[in-house]
Amino acid sequence: MEWQYDFGAAQTAFTHPIDTARQAAQDGAMNAASDKEYIDARLDAQDARVDNKLVSFEALIKDKFIGVDAQFARVDAQFARVDAQFSEINSQFAGVNAQFAGVNAQFAVINAQFAEVNAKISVQFANVDTKFAEVDVKFARVDTKFAELGAEMHERFNELIRWMVGTAIAMSALAITIIALLFNYATSRPLAPPSLPLPTVTSPAPSAAPTGPPAAGQRR
Repeated sequence: MEWQYDFGAAQTAFTHPIDTARQAAQDGAMNAASDKEYIDARLDAQDARVDNKLVSFEALIKDKFIGVDAQFARVDAQFARVDAQFSEINSQFAGVNAQFAGVNAQFAVINAQFAEVNAKISVQFANVDTKFAEVDVKFARVDTKFAELGAEMHERFNELIRWMVGTAIAMSALAITIIALLFNYATSRPLAPPSLPLPTVTSPAPSAAPTGPPAAGQRR
């Protein structure tokens, strides 16, 4: 590190305190004046720079606005063309609207005819609904008859089942009674006495015929 001698510090060390304060005040005033000048110079330079920037920016904006004006002129021309086309389209739509007015008149006539047909169909459907209501009443009566017939058949079926069960019970009781009677008859019959041996009958032997002289012509 290079050693440097501070002459200001040495001079201050060997100066009277009153002189030192006076010198410090003078130095402060000089420094304040120089700082103000320096700040003013910097501000002037900044103002000049800002003015140059503003001038260049204004020129740039003018150039841009000139281009924008040209583009707006083109856009206006295009809008004029579009307006002309829309005017033509509007005239065509006016013709189409006139045609639609004629079609609407024809549809009005058709709607009136459809209204008349709908009225007639409504009357006919009302008659059909009345007939269907009558049919529904008849079907309700048939359903009632079928319900009564079902209830009667159910009752008859129950009676038939009871009759079959009673008949089966009676037949079973009759069969059991017959079997019991037969069994009682078979067990109550007395046993047959043992068969005695038949006596043997000896018949007498036949008597021999008397032997006489043989007749003539007979062989002995």
